Amino acid sequence: MLKEKKRDKMEFIVKITIMDRIKTVAGLSILGLLLFCSSSAEVRGNDEEREVNTHLKASAINKTKFRSASREKFIGKLAMDMLKDNDFYDGDWNSSASGFSNDFQLQNVKVVHDYASGLTWQQSGSVNEISYIEAKRYVTQLNSDQFAGYNDWRLPTLEEAMSLMEPTEKNNGMYIDLIFDNTQRWIWTSDTNEVALAWLANFVCGKCYTYPNDYFDFTSGGYVRAAR
Repeated sequence: MLKEKKRDKMEFIVKITIMDRIKTVAGLSILGLLLFCSSSAEVRGNDEEREVNTHLKASAINKTKFRSASREKFIGKLAMDMLKDNDFYDGDWNSSASGFSNDFQLQNVKVVHDYASGLTWQQSGSVNEISYIEAKRYVTQLNSDQFAGYNDWRLPTLEEAMSLMEPTEKNNGMYIDLIFDNTQRWIWTSDTNEVALAWLANFVCGKCYTYPNDYFDFTSGGYVRAAR
């Protein structure tokens, strides 16, 4: 009888020991799995961060700087030379051009950043055609309101505006990337010609011009798509 009790006690102790070992092994396995998952997530995060940084570094290396300072007396001959030098498409003056290779990314819905040029654009812009004077006031108000968190918005130069011109018409019926709002069909620039008329980039016909011109025989309005 005593021997049986001792045997039962020993079996009980052995069972407890085995269960403890099983629990320990299970605990270590779960811990190992958690550490593995954490490590994998960290590796993935580092890989994603490296990919973004690589994109930024590559963009910085290959970035094309366009003239940002406005010019007066920017005559048609100078505009044609600028289009050819940058391989910008224009339906009249450089129709065989392939256009600028943009690298757009939409940021916080309101703006589009072009990693290829370093420029940031309004995704939309003024909702109505406005005069050139009103266009300047519009930009002043953008800066006063710190639109999208910035206060250095300006009218683009013709060179910058034409970097948006696509060589083929998109399915929105315009010569501009679909990432942009198509309300702004033609936009004001900060450059003016020899008689102080401002240049516009027209994404409907894929051309640039000043008022009055071959398309309009009166001084008309334009839209604003500010840049920084």
